[in-house]
Amino acid sequence: MVATYPLTIEAGASKIIRVTWLIDDAPVNLAGYTAEYRIGSDPRGTGDDNYLTLTQANGITLGGSSGQITVVIPKEQTSAFAFCDAAHQLDLIDASGVSTRLLHGGVTLNASVPGPSV
Repeated sequence: MVATYPLTIEAGASKIIRVTWLIDDAPVNLAGYTAEYRIGSDPRGTGDDNYLTLTQANGITLGGSSGQITVVIPKEQTSAFAFCDAAHQLDLIDASGVSTRLLHGGVTLNASVPGPSV
């Protein structure tokens, strides 16, 4: 079952998302899985409406038998975001290619407010 998870990102600050995948209160062993996390106006898209895609190569860590997934969006990425509202999703793909959506929801970007001029 997919969880709805609204997300707020502070522009210019790193964002860390940690989730644990449980089935019947037991962690899912993530050995053999890959993961993909997206933010976009339609996170399934791959064109100009896709603001961010992360995998294990660039921001996702899978915790093996603990079932824990950690997504790190570095401050360099959040500083470059220019949207106000978007959507996000986290998908886990098993070794046979079956994809399971773990979470999705809206994303709000709080833009940085410049400090006072001195």
